[in-house]
Amino acid sequence: MLDQMNRILHRERGQALVELAFVLPVLLLLVFGIIEFGSIFHAQLTLNNASREGARHGVLIAANNEEFEDEVREVIIDRSSSLNNENLVINLTPDSEADEIRRGDDMEVKLEYQKKLLTPIISTIISNSDGHISLSSRTVMRIE
Repeated sequence: MLDQMNRILHRERGQALVELAFVLPVLLLLVFGIIEFGSIFHAQLTLNNASREGARHGVLIAANNEEFEDEVREVIIDRSSSLNNENLVINLTPDSEADEIRRGDDMEVKLEYQKKLLTPIISTIISNSDGHISLSSRTVMRIE
């Protein structure tokens, strides 16, 4: 009789479910945060590489080519193919309309990108009102 009473009083059948209900939201937030961070980090690395490759291509051809800007834009878009190019803004200095482009001048490639976040809960925490986060990259090199 005492054994039966003891078993009835110490039943823990629903305890794991209650613990899971408390821990699961925090665990999911952590997992999706890691995934979101990886996605943002990938986009930033892609921007950095595209900016550097575009600047490198631009400094090699700018002094000999009046229409170098289109070629540099093509290189940047090619190197950032994993991103949505509709959200990518490319600024080149000096541009192809500059009076004179000389060797030794600086060329600046600046990229701005609006990254759409994947998870709604994370986007409400770290993004602006439309669910995007702003990323940018800037590279300056001397024209050869």
